[in-house]
Amino acid sequence: MPIIWATIKQFAETVYRLDKEDRYTILMVAGETGEGKSHFLILFGKAYSHMSKTSFSITGSITWERDEFEKWISGGEGVQFPEYSYIINDELISTMYRRNWMQKEQKKFIEIVNKIRDRHLCIGGAIPYQSDVDIGFKKHVRFIVWIPRGRTLAHVFQKEDNPWNPSPWNEYANMKILRQSKNPSKCIGYVCTIKYDDLTPEDKEEYLKLRNAKRRLNQNADQDEIDRLKKEMTEVDLYADGKKGGYNEQLGFGFRDMAFDKPFGLGGEKHPVNEFNGDNRDNYDFDDVF
Repeated sequence: MPIIWATIKQFAETVYRLDKEDRYTILMVAGETGEGKSHFLILFGKAYSHMSKTSFSITGSITWERDEFEKWISGGEGVQFPEYSYIINDELISTMYRRNWMQKEQKKFIEIVNKIRDRHLCIGGAIPYQSDVDIGFKKHVRFIVWIPRGRTLAHVFQKEDNPWNPSPWNEYANMKILRQSKNPSKCIGYVCTIKYDDLTPEDKEEYLKLRNAKRRLNQNADQDEIDRLKKEMTEVDLYADGKKGGYNEQLGFGFRDMAFDKPFGLGGEKHPVNEFNGDNRDNYDFDDVF
């Protein structure tokens, strides 16, 4: 497939149309740390809220905490975002990490994700590697946006509409395609490529101030949870935490020896090239295709 160029505004218009059709949207943005995931989510939020005529602000629409995220979605304790509001979870690794799939809080959160549709909310989330997200949550994601090294470009993908495919994101196939072709537009489920600008200095300053404050609070809360779990460990937990050769999924430490947990690159294979040259390819407009 040729490269399909789009703007954030065009992408936001498409997402808003899907939400108006009662087909709720969870947008997950993946990419290395510092490559612009949060910046993309904020710029998308500004465009989406303009379409939906709802309020969006860096201070009032971004969270790093599962409890706060849950309240915003469910509308509990006096927090009630209007219909078609856009909310960002800037650290999905703390909310939906796949190694924590047994935590009752995480299971509960996946159950309330359905309220996104009931309340017509649009959700954006950031995570370095999309494979680290809880598979139960990932099934609800409509678009995965990948930001390669170098910023400014965002490649958008959607699930395959195939009831017989147990892995509708086609991770393994797409890994091979990207490695061989070095071109994201050839991947299964490719939607478009978006070129976007950086945040304004004012927005960047506001975001960094909020991020640093909220991350400290979230890290303290995570440590309290680990301390609580340690106190409640039974003999079974002692086996699972690595002291007798196992691995504790809740605490995230201990011995592990699983083939699928090996870091990418073991065995000497090269990483996929993140940049591509589209100058010699036909370029198509987003509106003509999607």
